[in-house]
Amino acid sequence: MIAFANQGSEMERYEQVAFFVGLIGVLASIAGFVINRQQFFQAYLFSYVFWLGMALGCLGLVMLNHVVGGKWGLVIRRLLEVGSLNLPMMMALIIPVLLGLGSLYLWTHTDAIAHDEAIQKKTGYLNVPFFLIRAIIYFAIWCSYAFVLSRLSAAQDRGGDANLIDRMRTISAPGLVIFTVSTTFAFIDWVMSLEPHWYSTIYGLMFLIGQVLQALAFVIAVLILLSDREPLRTRLTAQHFHDLGNLMLAFTVLWAYLSFSQFLIIWAGNLPEEIPWYLSRLRGGWNVVAVILVLFHFALLYLLQICSFHHTYTISDHIRTEYRI
Repeated sequence: MIAFANQGSEMERYEQVAFFVGLIGVLASIAGFVINRQQFFQAYLFSYVFWLGMALGCLGLVMLNHVVGGKWGLVIRRLLEVGSLNLPMMMALIIPVLLGLGSLYLWTHTDAIAHDEAIQKKTGYLNVPFFLIRAIIYFAIWCSYAFVLSRLSAAQDRGGDANLIDRMRTISAPGLVIFTVSTTFAFIDWVMSLEPHWYSTIYGLMFLIGQVLQALAFVIAVLILLSDREPLRTRLTAQHFHDLGNLMLAFTVLWAYLSFSQFLIIWAGNLPEEIPWYLSRLRGGWNVVAVILVLFHFALLYLLQICSFHHTYTISDHIRTEYRI
């Protein structure tokens, strides 16, 4: 009872800190809106895409684990399900983005369309009514999967019905395809269309992999914080962290591969309608950000994981030698 009371009081402290941080953020957002409306909408869209990606990454990992199985998903399933259940809140938080369409997207301006042939050819897709309809469809799909899978998972805990495992796998298998397609189109709509003259066929997939990495980083950090509490204290092992690390490395390598492939193809093609997208991102200090991404988001993580593999195999060889396995 004392342990539960201590955990409850600790959670209350976290909630209080989160409340005050959120309040400061709201006040800062209001001030930013008053001072510079254009900059406010750009900053809000960036933040919104980041936190939406966290919730979507959790949903994608839940479905992935239901399809492929693996012990790595059992210890983080509840964290992933809770993360995915934030999607209804993110649906409400998209309202400022919709209110700022005119400040964010060039294709919403009739005068720009009238003088731009490239945008004129895309008006069948890039128009406000269709944009809103697609947003509604995306969230309807995501929220439905999040609620259904969480409900079935909770029912499995209560009743132990083995058939529920097959039901969740049956739902998640086509759900992964639908999730991938809908997420790809969503980020094309909300991010890539900021520059309507430029396009990339793997742009949405890069965001998809990135949001899975976000979710993995988040749940691993939370798992570490909860590792000394029940029920994880007696169930969590070093192998779980090793499996999650391997999964995170796989998605990191995939993210790096897609990012470099897009850069290499566009740079080698050197087409005037494609190359400016990278030129603007290699100037004004953004080249430093690019180098930091290469070094710390890929190279360092890759080297650390290789060291981890070497350490693991060294210990395994020692055990086999010691016990003549």
